[in-house]
Amino acid sequence: MSQKDEQGRIISKIVPLKGIRAIITEKMTESILKYPQGTAFSTADMDEMIAYRQELKEKGIKVTFGDLFLKAVACALEENMKLNASRHEEEIVYYESINIGMAAMVNGYLMQPVIPNVQSKTVEDVSSELAEAYENLKKGKLMRVNMQGATFTVSNLGVYNVDGFTPLLTPPEGGIIGFGKTRKQVVADADDNIIIKPQLTLSITTDHGLIDGADVMIFIESLQNVFSKPKDYMYKIRD
Repeated sequence: MSQKDEQGRIISKIVPLKGIRAIITEKMTESILKYPQGTAFSTADMDEMIAYRQELKEKGIKVTFGDLFLKAVACALEENMKLNASRHEEEIVYYESINIGMAAMVNGYLMQPVIPNVQSKTVEDVSSELAEAYENLKKGKLMRVNMQGATFTVSNLGVYNVDGFTPLLTPPEGGIIGFGKTRKQVVADADDNIIIKPQLTLSITTDHGLIDGADVMIFIESLQNVFSKPKDYMYKIRD
């Protein structure tokens, strides 16, 4: 006999909330309740980034757009270190290390491998470390993957049919940026000519107890600049 709840809905099954799902629930509830969040939306022109990835491919260097996005965010943070911070009960901690967490669905669960010190790594270094982390996660070798110590998070949903979305902070980090699907859109150039260009939606959520809106806008401008000149940034490192 089928089981029903008090509203008469037929229940398919009941499973306990435990393990990874319980941890995700706890962290996201903390995020919403303790951190005053706001999300800003903008776009980035993908022309140069697409061309640059193709150029690397022709040289035998294989990187994903996710790899490029992660390094681009680190480069923008270098110019806006106010966002590379976390807020605790009675203090704000600003970091020299730029440790980027990459939120991803692996084996049906939300995972966040962390690439430490991205400011000191090339996009090839980032690509190699991310690939190794994903491989270990897929094999269930969680102890081999660093998933702690992020100072900022990237969520790339470009493989899905999604434009903008509202990413939730990973406490106690001060910011997370989401990348949507790249789409061809009609835009006007500097001379008001109507053209079609690939556009990427940016969705950045920040802790407004830590970061003011003006700082977020400046960060977005820095990131857009990185996207327009990736050759100048993807191999830029700081010791």
